[in-house]
Amino acid sequence: MATDREGREIIKSQKDFFERCVDKDNNIKANNVRLQFELDLASRNSNKDKNIDLGRVNFINSVFEYSVDFDESRFSGEASFDRATFSGEASFFEATFSGKASFLMATFSEEADFVGATFSGVAGFFGATFSAEADFRRTIFSGVADFNNAEFSKVNFKRAFFKEKANFIETYFTLNALYWGTKFKKEVYFDGAIFENNSQLRGAFIEHGDRETFRIIKHEFLKQNNRIEALEYHKREMKAYWRDLWNTEEIKWYQKPGEKSIIGLNRISTNYGTAWMQGVAFTLVTAFIFYGAFLFLSNCPGWSFEAYFRFLNPTHSYKFLRDFIPYDSAYIIDMVGRVLIGYGYYQTIQAFRKYKRI
Repeated sequence: MATDREGREIIKSQKDFFERCVDKDNNIKANNVRLQFELDLASRNSNKDKNIDLGRVNFINSVFEYSVDFDESRFSGEASFDRATFSGEASFFEATFSGKASFLMATFSEEADFVGATFSGVAGFFGATFSAEADFRRTIFSGVADFNNAEFSKVNFKRAFFKEKANFIETYFTLNALYWGTKFKKEVYFDGAIFENNSQLRGAFIEHGDRETFRIIKHEFLKQNNRIEALEYHKREMKAYWRDLWNTEEIKWYQKPGEKSIIGLNRISTNYGTAWMQGVAFTLVTAFIFYGAFLFLSNCPGWSFEAYFRFLNPTHSYKFLRDFIPYDSAYIIDMVGRVLIGYGYYQTIQAFRKYKRI
C-alpha cells in the first residue's frame, strides 16, 4: 500500500476507491487518503443517474488532487470532510445533507459549488478556506450554519435561506461577498468579521442579530455611501444596545441610569433619529403633559390653546406664568418641561436631517 509523505494512503482510480472505501450500503470511509483521480460517484450507476444515495461519509484529513463531483448526491448520514483538501473543483450542486455536514478546517483551492444544496442538520464550515469562488446560491440551511473563522475569496449567498442561527464570527472576506436576497429567519452574527473589499448586503433579510453585527453591516453600507440602508442598521444597532442595557447579566437594572435615559428618550422621541413625525408628536404630548401639571399646581388654572402654544415655546417668559399664580413647585415642572420640549424640537430637526447624521 503506497502512502504519501504525510502517511495518507494513495488511491489512483475510482475502481480502487469503490473497492477499498465504499461498502454495500454506500457508506464511505476514506479518512486520511489521497485521491489521484477525478472522483465522480455517479459513474458507479449503470444508468449514469446523478442522484446517488449515500450513507455515512468520512473523508477526514483526505486530499482530492483533482475535481470531485457530488452533484445531486443524497447524504443520509453524517458527512465529514474535516481538514480535507480540495485541490481541484469541488461540486456539491443540489446535494442533500440529511445529517450533520462538517467541513471543519477544509481547504478549497478551486471553485466550490454548493448551488441549490440542502443542509437539514448542522452545516459546519468552521475555519474553512475558500481560495477561489464559493457559490452558495439558493442553498437552504435548515440547521445551524457555522462559518466562524472561515476565509473567503469570493462568496455568493444570493437567495440562500438560513432557517436557524447563522454564524460568521471573525470570518474574513477578501474580495466580494454577495448576500442579495439572502434570508436569515433567526439570528445572524458577524461579530469581528472583516470585509476587505466589496460586500453586497443590500436586499438581505436580516431581523435578528446583536449590536456588533448591526454595527458592522452599517459600516459596510457607509463604505458604499449608502446612507439610507446604513441608517436602518444604525436604528437596529441602537435597539440592540437598548436590549443589552436591560437584558444582560453584566449590567444590573440600577446601573448606567444616564445611558439608559438617553437611549430611552432617543427611542421614544424619534425612533433613534429616523421618524420626524414621531418627534413632532413627542413634543406636542410632552408640552400637553407638563402644561397640565403646571396648571394643576397653580391657584388660577385655566386651560386655553393660546396658553398651551405659548407653553410650547421653551423660552416663554416668567411673566406669562405669573398670571396663573403658580405654587413654587410649579416652577420645577416648568423647568423640566422646558428641557424636554426643547429636546423634542432638537430631535425633530435631527430626524429631518437623518441621512446626513451618520
